[in-house]
Amino acid sequence: MIQILRDSSQIEAARASLRHAGLDTSRGWRRSLYSLRWTLRFRCFPEAVAINKSWDVWTISSAILKHSPDRTSQIFEMGSYNSEIGLALWQSGYRRIRAVDFNPLGRAIRWYGNAIDFRREDFYNPDLAPGSVGVMTAISVIEHGYDQAKLVSTAARLLKPGGLLLLTTDYREDGAKVPEDFRAFGLTYRIFSRADLESLVADAEKAGLEMIGPAEWSDSEYPIRWGDWQFTFAFVGLRKRS
Repeated sequence: MIQILRDSSQIEAARASLRHAGLDTSRGWRRSLYSLRWTLRFRCFPEAVAINKSWDVWTISSAILKHSPDRTSQIFEMGSYNSEIGLALWQSGYRRIRAVDFNPLGRAIRWYGNAIDFRREDFYNPDLAPGSVGVMTAISVIEHGYDQAKLVSTAARLLKPGGLLLLTTDYREDGAKVPEDFRAFGLTYRIFSRADLESLVADAEKAGLEMIGPAEWSDSEYPIRWGDWQFTFAFVGLRKRS
């Protein structure tokens, strides 16, 4: 499945859906607890929740609830710092959640009041057994230091039969020019084009991963601005064949 964020109204609608489902971690007592612990520890306020990624969080959460309803599934989140996915899944009853990030402050995810297993380790070589993961997620992660071969091989190795790879990434239909020397978080950066996503899906197919639904190449108003670029988000949903 491929879906494209069309406009800002979808972001607002997704945040409302998260709130209605009790999965909005931008407010409430858990956010207050997290903020208090962060402020006491670092003497400053925590980074705000990325509201502009509400569509990403709702789309991935909904896909997991639909296609992997077993709450005992092993969840593996790539790039968990300041992400709501692990928190939303914990609220939904999933308890085997491995959250991984290079940023050691990712450990603060447990300050929301949960037992999420945070690790500072390589996304592509985590301490997880082959064929043990039910769901892999990544929100706006793979565009940083992108390595398509590693992403596909890691998913094919870690996912159990029927397991899901669900991700969102920065997108413009025709791509965008990013200077070769530009770095974000110390890594190269790219904005995916339609051709890039089609290449990813094709390589995934060769490795035994298939889309969980059709590709929906809708137009977009490109409601996201970051740095010198204006783009949108794309969702890709894949399943390892049984």
